[in-house]
Amino acid sequence: MTNHLPGFEAPKAARDGLQHLRDDIHLHAAAAEVRARLADPTTYDEWLSTQIRDFVADTEGMQFTLGLPGRAEPVRLRREPHGDPYLVTYVRDGDSSVESLTWALHVEGATECHVTVELAYRAAGGLAGVLEPLVHRPHRLQALRDSLWRFKHHIQESLSLDARVAEA
Repeated sequence: MTNHLPGFEAPKAARDGLQHLRDDIHLHAAAAEVRARLADPTTYDEWLSTQIRDFVADTEGMQFTLGLPGRAEPVRLRREPHGDPYLVTYVRDGDSSVESLTWALHVEGATECHVTVELAYRAAGGLAGVLEPLVHRPHRLQALRDSLWRFKHHIQESLSLDARVAEA
């Protein structure tokens, strides 16, 4: 995990029942292109982790089920409008175990950028809450990492294909 990027503070401590997960990845793609894809949830089903099920999206939000061992959590998110060209944020919309999903872009060159993703969620209570630190949290993090890795491959392959088509 990278915490040295300008403008990004250290992970927040859990408060009000919220837990936070964060991961990042380097992309060989222009930040504007990456942001455009992250701001369009209708394309997410092309690269999301296999732990994400029943995915439905429109241009402003998404809903899906996050499959965890012995548990399925509903997620409903809507894009939060703001003027920052380097952030894409989705916030809880109704019944959702996820409070927010934030994508932060860090420009490193004309065709290079770094993407940091942070997931804020409410951990289950009761018996399921006992499983959170040992079972559910690692699976959530793996779903986040798998999605980030698949996004990297998807966007880089797509841009490479676009470049080959333009040359032809």
